[in-house]
Amino acid sequence: MDRLYWLDSKQIAIIFYHGGCCVLWAPGPPSYEVRAVTFDLSGQRKALRDWHVDESHKRRALQGPGGYVVVTSEDGLEFFNFELATVKTITIPNKSTLWVSKNGGDSFALRTPSELLFYPRGPLDPPSRLAIPVSDKATPEDILGTSAIFNGKCGADVWQLGRDGFWRAWTGGNQQSNCLRPLALLSQDSFLAGGQNGISIVHRNGEVETVSQLEGKVLETTPQSGRFLVQAFRPNAMAQALDMDFGGTKRFLVYDISSHRVIFEHEYAGDAGAALSPDGHHLAIVEHRKLLIYDLPD
Repeated sequence: MDRLYWLDSKQIAIIFYHGGCCVLWAPGPPSYEVRAVTFDLSGQRKALRDWHVDESHKRRALQGPGGYVVVTSEDGLEFFNFELATVKTITIPNKSTLWVSKNGGDSFALRTPSELLFYPRGPLDPPSRLAIPVSDKATPEDILGTSAIFNGKCGADVWQLGRDGFWRAWTGGNQQSNCLRPLALLSQDSFLAGGQNGISIVHRNGEVETVSQLEGKVLETTPQSGRFLVQAFRPNAMAQALDMDFGGTKRFLVYDISSHRVIFEHEYAGDAGAALSPDGHHLAIVEHRKLLIYDLPD
């Protein structure tokens, strides 16, 4: 399945695997290519690059922070710009995990076997070390600027970077009758959450605002525009039996918080992918290797 990302509000990257039919299910050690292709807002292709994957070169390409494509391997992280030229390489210990912002921001976190590193200004600046014990609980749900949100037993903890390191700034969503799970940060003082009553906004002052009864998975948020993208997946019989995330149909919706309404809704094939531009003005869809770019209403 193709992965689609906005590097910024005018540049798009599509990442997919290729190298023959059913390369991921072929017998023996896998050997295939990871390909990244970048496009501008008009749909014009700008750059293409392949990375070989086999038993000795285990690589994965994904959306990076600050408009980069990042390729992960057992040796570290390599960051590529819109032209798919290398701009930064970070050596990391084996068995490390990367988290990036759900809104295309500069921040990202890197969990190593011994500590949790936070990069609030992207890969070009040195990291800050989070004063949080490394455990299963120390898994950021989202990152925005100098803030990181973690799932709690009921609700969420928002940590912020200060002069003396990270500190727990506030806790929200811990309602007795409806524990809200964090979905994405909207600002340092609010986050998007899911619960029994649908999707809500949890504010630092304790206010909880129900914004939608939408069902599905929140893929992205755009704090700049106050919009978020939801995917509702309806698997076919094979996808359901094999627990696959493709096969069937997908419905993509864009919800505008300020107007309290859905401004885009359409159904596509089950292998489709979608991404909302950081400014919230465009929606990109990739379906059957075809790139579609929609202008969204103001």
